[in-house]
Amino acid sequence: MDNLNQKENICLISKQGQKVFFKKELAKLADLISHSELEEDIPVSEISTEVLDKIREFCETHNYNSDTMTYQFPFLSAKLKENIDEKSYQVLKEYDIENTELRIQKLSPLLEAAFYLGFTKLKKIINTCIQVIFYCGPSEEEQVQFMEKWGLDDEDLTEDIKQECKEQFSQLIKGYQQGMKSELEVLFKQYQDGKKK
Repeated sequence: MDNLNQKENICLISKQGQKVFFKKELAKLADLISHSELEEDIPVSEISTEVLDKIREFCETHNYNSDTMTYQFPFLSAKLKENIDEKSYQVLKEYDIENTELRIQKLSPLLEAAFYLGFTKLKKIINTCIQVIFYCGPSEEEQVQFMEKWGLDDEDLTEDIKQECKEQFSQLIKGYQQGMKSELEVLFKQYQDGKKK
């Protein structure tokens, strides 16, 4: 696909300096692209070629149709396949691994790229991929399985501790979102300033 006519497509330049071509419909999915000159190469120096290739695969699998990019919230289970659409799962199933730390490590560059590009649907689906592993169902059996998985016992989950964890998690998410928003604003300004030169 990299040999497609540049006039009919969008060319993103990765941090390695390689060109990765997307259909112009990417501008409907990603805020950064929608605010760019589509006829010019768009440098995305924060995103590797490998990650751009995965994003292109995601877009192509969905035929650049955001309506097919779906996720469940609240989660239905701890199984990724039950919480994102089948097309997304086929693209992202290599990240559906039990090792939590490794899963987060592998998905982080994709999540950062989704934030950088302002690609909301991809951002939500990657967040689902990360967060679904922390799902705890309402049944007693599911709660026991959750506690065993994370090495918890009844003493670890008093109501006070549950409330404290909920508040801390909420604060972490807000802090992360604010940090990413600030970082994106800086990067977007740098991008716009670079285009003016």
